[in-house]
Amino acid sequence: MDVRLPADSVRPPGRTTRPHRVLLVAVMAVGVWLRCAHLGAVGFAEDEIDILRAVSSYGVGNYAANAEHPMVAKLMAYASWHAAAKWNMAAAARHLPRVSEEAALRLPAALLGGVITPLALYLLCGEWFPNARVALWAAAFWSLDGQAIALNRSAKEDTIFCAFFFLACALYACAQRLGERRLRDAHSSYVASGAAFGLMLASKYMPQYFGLHALYVRITRPDPGLNRPPRLRYYTAMIGAFLCCNFGVLMPASWRHLAQYFRGHTLIHSGYDVAGRIYVNTLAATPAGVPPWFYVVWLATRTPLVVLAAAALGVGYVLRHPAARASVFLRLFLVLILLPYSFIAVKFVRYILPQLALIDILAAIGTVVAIDALARRLPAGARGVIPVGAVVLFIGVPFSSALATRPYFSLSANALGQLWAPPGVLCPDDEFNDAAIREAVMTVAAKAGVGAAIASDASTVVSTYLARAGRSDIESRSLSRDGLPTPLCETWIIDGEGHRYFENEEMLRAVAMRPPVRVWRIRGAVAVRLYAPDSTIPCRVQ
Repeated sequence: MDVRLPADSVRPPGRTTRPHRVLLVAVMAVGVWLRCAHLGAVGFAEDEIDILRAVSSYGVGNYAANAEHPMVAKLMAYASWHAAAKWNMAAAARHLPRVSEEAALRLPAALLGGVITPLALYLLCGEWFPNARVALWAAAFWSLDGQAIALNRSAKEDTIFCAFFFLACALYACAQRLGERRLRDAHSSYVASGAAFGLMLASKYMPQYFGLHALYVRITRPDPGLNRPPRLRYYTAMIGAFLCCNFGVLMPASWRHLAQYFRGHTLIHSGYDVAGRIYVNTLAATPAGVPPWFYVVWLATRTPLVVLAAAALGVGYVLRHPAARASVFLRLFLVLILLPYSFIAVKFVRYILPQLALIDILAAIGTVVAIDALARRLPAGARGVIPVGAVVLFIGVPFSSALATRPYFSLSANALGQLWAPPGVLCPDDEFNDAAIREAVMTVAAKAGVGAAIASDASTVVSTYLARAGRSDIESRSLSRDGLPTPLCETWIIDGEGHRYFENEEMLRAVAMRPPVRVWRIRGAVAVRLYAPDSTIPCRVQ
């Protein structure tokens, strides 16, 4: 297969046959199942509580809640939450399964990550390459990507941002092709692309992706002539979609909240645990903070080795065909996102979710290149086994890895990761995501006396589950902000992995001098330690 694509031409999309469409639906169905099955198996994480509280605020007309993030994710969660409530009311009468609060909050992101993103990758790669094989492989790799699944199963903005970004890019590429034949046919696709970019920005404030896409278009099509977006309609659709789904940004209360956020007034604790060491993770600490190798090491130790090998072949294609549109796109969004992100002090795994899709595209290119290279070297009669072997290797390994770690997909690691940074070691905050905090709170709720307290650094999660358990008499305290109560009452301490900060490091070290009453492990790694009340613990008075 010749996958070379000159930069100054727009080729017809890859020819999609009925078997390709069937396979696409199949891999997307598997991806949706992996993302949506048992969504409530893990309790809420702290970041999700912000979404949950915003849903409650929206119910009483307060649209400035959690204003540092735009509204699309919260509006989707609000709709899903109330749809689940209606379903549960009907299900109770008919003895049907109920939808948990956790699943209701996470379902929109899981569906977008399982349906819209692979479909957008398929369409985008189909515009780049002369047949649909690369597109199909890209959709398959994304659908089975364990780390992408983990992030898609979280009620955060990043999944929705990623879905609309690739959808906007695919629609723009489609419009470029349509405009080569008849400009009027392209206008609706250009306008739809603008609306998708508006939804992208209404999901997460990351305008650099729009700017890089404009740079990509400029490089690959320096003189498009009349084949360009109708400027007024394009930007009207973008701004209209942004404001329609993020109208809270117009409210003065949102601007006041944003001002407090950017000044750091909402910061409770600082620090990010990487491989057992706490690093500063405030923007002002740049270029210090979380080390610059973090993202590269995480990708190298969490991506299945067969996918990494295929992606390396894809990099070879990019280097051999630098003018191809796919090559320009991949270089821009990998280098100009990963490089600056690596030197900014603040790092979280979810920030590079779109780059996971780019790795999957590279792996798709490399897979097709490898299959065609083998086909040229084998006798004609033996070539039929190549696709079967490729599916077994490149699909079977990621799929088995995803199955082995569900529902804790974020703890998946390849052989390199098992040796260098086993699950729960490299970045426990992003790997555990407050898993087992719910179970620890319910254990305390069943045992604690009236007027007790729980000290942790997942205090919003603790408060949420105390309310669910009907224990409003138990106080939830933040170790970093509140310390222990004075005088010391019956105080249980929950030490969740990933919640070690500069503010609580000394206290947790003192607490760990005695054995916990219970430990929760996930895939062999300690996730949560629960300590019973002990009056000998030194108090920290704020």
